[in-house]
Amino acid sequence: MKNESFSFKLESHTEKHLIDHISETINHADDLFKNFDLDVSQDEKQILRQTLKLICAAHDFGKASTHFQDKLHEKEHNKKLSRHGLISALFGLFLFDRIQSENSTDIPTEILRFFVFKSIKRHHGNFELDELSIPREADTGESSLEDIERIYDNIEENHQEEVDLIYNQLLNTLGVQYVEEFGIYISNLKNKIREGENELRFFPKFQLKGCDPFYFYLFNLFYSILIESDKKSASKTEVERISFSPSEDFISKFKEKFDFNIEFNKEREKIYKRVMENLDGEIGKGLQNRFLTIGAPTGSGKTLIMFGAAFKLREYMKKQHSRDYRIIYALPFISIIEQNYNIIEQVLKKNLNKDKIGNEILIAHHHLADEVFKTSGTEEKSYSESSFLIESWYSEIVVTTFYQLFKSVFTNQNHLLKKYNKLINSIIIIDEIQAVPPHLLIIIKQFLKIMTERFNSIIILGTATEPEFNGKYEEENEKLYSKKLFDFKSLNDETKDRYFNRYRINTTLLKEKLNNEKLIEELEKSAELNNFIIVLNTIRSTKEIYCLISENPKFKEYELIYLSTNIPPSVRLKRIKRINGYLFIWDDIPGSDSERLIDYLMNDLKISWTKNAEIKKNDTCNTITVTKDENSLEIKLNDKEDEVILKISSREIHKYLSKKENGKISIYEYSEKRKKFIVLTTQLIEAGVDISVQRIFRDLAPLDSIVQTAGRTNRSNEMDTSDVFIFELADKENKTKSFSSYVYDKILLNKTRELLKEKDIILEKEMPENYLPRYFKFIINNIAQGYPKNKYDPKDIKKLIEKQNHYDLEKCFKLIENTDSISIFVVIDQNDSEIWNKYKEIKQMKVRTIEDFQKQKEAFSKIKRKFNKQIVTLNIYSENKKNELKTKLDFKKQEKVGEIYAITKESDLYNEITGLKLEELDKNIVWMI
Repeated sequence: MKNESFSFKLESHTEKHLIDHISETINHADDLFKNFDLDVSQDEKQILRQTLKLICAAHDFGKASTHFQDKLHEKEHNKKLSRHGLISALFGLFLFDRIQSENSTDIPTEILRFFVFKSIKRHHGNFELDELSIPREADTGESSLEDIERIYDNIEENHQEEVDLIYNQLLNTLGVQYVEEFGIYISNLKNKIREGENELRFFPKFQLKGCDPFYFYLFNLFYSILIESDKKSASKTEVERISFSPSEDFISKFKEKFDFNIEFNKEREKIYKRVMENLDGEIGKGLQNRFLTIGAPTGSGKTLIMFGAAFKLREYMKKQHSRDYRIIYALPFISIIEQNYNIIEQVLKKNLNKDKIGNEILIAHHHLADEVFKTSGTEEKSYSESSFLIESWYSEIVVTTFYQLFKSVFTNQNHLLKKYNKLINSIIIIDEIQAVPPHLLIIIKQFLKIMTERFNSIIILGTATEPEFNGKYEEENEKLYSKKLFDFKSLNDETKDRYFNRYRINTTLLKEKLNNEKLIEELEKSAELNNFIIVLNTIRSTKEIYCLISENPKFKEYELIYLSTNIPPSVRLKRIKRINGYLFIWDDIPGSDSERLIDYLMNDLKISWTKNAEIKKNDTCNTITVTKDENSLEIKLNDKEDEVILKISSREIHKYLSKKENGKISIYEYSEKRKKFIVLTTQLIEAGVDISVQRIFRDLAPLDSIVQTAGRTNRSNEMDTSDVFIFELADKENKTKSFSSYVYDKILLNKTRELLKEKDIILEKEMPENYLPRYFKFIINNIAQGYPKNKYDPKDIKKLIEKQNHYDLEKCFKLIENTDSISIFVVIDQNDSEIWNKYKEIKQMKVRTIEDFQKQKEAFSKIKRKFNKQIVTLNIYSENKKNELKTKLDFKKQEKVGEIYAITKESDLYNEITGLKLEELDKNIVWMI
């Protein structure tokens, strides 16, 4: 509580007193930590809690200098002396040594001192190398002991009384001369520096080598709590978690509109009930194992199964521990987040009886997501509040990417680590784990083990191709065992044969490599089908095959749908939806399909005024209205829900067919027969995209990727069986090399070839029973051999964790291998042109202060989602090749803002179907998959 008789003047942020900010940071951090259920003793938890309080108390001590105060108020100041990280870190050590150096627990005191120093020193930046060294003098951007002395002298001379009063109040002491004592502490540090050395002799160059890796994750928790608490106070965000009690019944109620006369739906429901029964059994035993796996086959309704389990677990943990476990749902690709997010949103809308689900309940977090936090009321948070709430995962259900999940742990970046504390005491659903690079599985296993055993989180792993985690050479205490809530092998043979033997993998084409012409000959044999997919490994190969199919008269009746990362995300999403054939989903308007409806009205029906129009649905949900200014139209669903009529000014314009599919109403054009189509794509189609075709042709890939691709055929058992043909396409410019070798690891490809060549025909049911277990055991037991030389060995990653080396860990833990890149904004229509022009305006804003920078960020946040949907990224082999390409782009006089180029669809560098043509300028420059 403030001393009201004293006039506090020091500020931490504009119009916020330093004492208030530090107090708020302490209180929020304590509120977070005290409620966590950790696998430590009560004495240890109390020591940790007190250490965290001292960290928060000290973190902004250096802001008490006149140098910082002048910087804050935009006065002339010494830039180096306005920094506050290092002196605050030393002040934190001083407080720790003064108050809590005696430690009677098993947690080493030096570990806690390490926590104090490192977390404070870098609470405003990313972790760098040599975190524990302090140079005597420095002419670089780093602070030195000489700088610390000068900052201290300034605080002592100008603000000693106020600082002493602040810390006596915050630490509940009376009359302690904190500034004076800290001065003595600094003098002692100075006296202990050896002549000619650039670091403190007494100061521990502490590393966690040989220690329990638990301390790495515990440090991340401390750091995460500090930066969240600091930024919560700075952003002036007031937020409390809401009362939200989902249950397994949410899923059951949502499925009331499913057609269970369909046999495959009945089988899906059996799997769902078996998972829930097995989970009930585990709950009855006290949930002794918190690592749960659901090995359900593709198309079995895994998303609803996993959320049913998550809701049941949240309900159980609430009863047992009186706390709400946040649900975090992570998927590998942004392309599948939207459809799965929509499913969850519909479940919540149905059960909560709401047209809109606020972000305090459900949020999507990835680089294409909105950056505005909207509550269930009509409140829209400010940019600073929204940024804090979204990046800190202030929602009961978070739908996100593998990148956001794993990079909240294995990184040196401040803004990514901030949300780490949300993983503690949470239910984490990891969908399609096989998409993780195999060499990272050992480290991810350690993360899963510690989160479930030490931080009391619950992990639900859902995949049709469950990888092996435990190698035969590992110590028993390093292994991770799961409780299987469902395993494909548990199905009886009759069920497997009837429902989960939907495709057969045909390996006869693997006997020799195919060239393009031979592949076309094989494709011609499928010309009697209504549709099929061709999945290739590189963009160049897709373009070559596209040309050959387009020119082939046998495919003239087909619509050829092209997909690759060579076209903008906005175009890809439209084409993926086009594969499904429907115009829009009635239940998802207003909502996720609103943009799709507007796009149809504008581009197909040429109703131009519908751009940015308002979309509403009436209370009975049978009429959609689209209005803008004086214009309006109405789309009405009939009572039978089998037809929709679009009217403008009461005049009927168009009729549409309505079908109920998987619990939702889909709207189609009336036609006797849908046009035949071929999908030509790269591997972006392979996981989670909810489409089903009659046949698949797949260029060779690792076995788990092949199985995921196979899940795009006969998905709902709509045919007796379908075929997945595996072939190996040779690069015509290098006939000794396969396109697969440009993308995938050689050892994984060799093992896949070896397994596939055992039989000409492999049935779907044989994959999880026989082939995948052998494949994943090979990976985990030979993982050290499975790397190209430019990758880190997983043992290196484990050493970095032991050493708390966040800096090198950021370079090492890569979900996608780094390359140099160039980003290109593709202007397709007038909307894109407007977004690009707005982007140019934003980049031209004058940025002189932090406030200017924040305004620029806020302006970009309003267009970021649409902007990123038009970006194509070219990954390039080297910096030299990057410069070559930039020269060619500049020679072509492409508009450029910062490091981003703009290309219109009319440009000779862009093809409206196959996307960018830049690789044709020099095929040795650009590598794209």
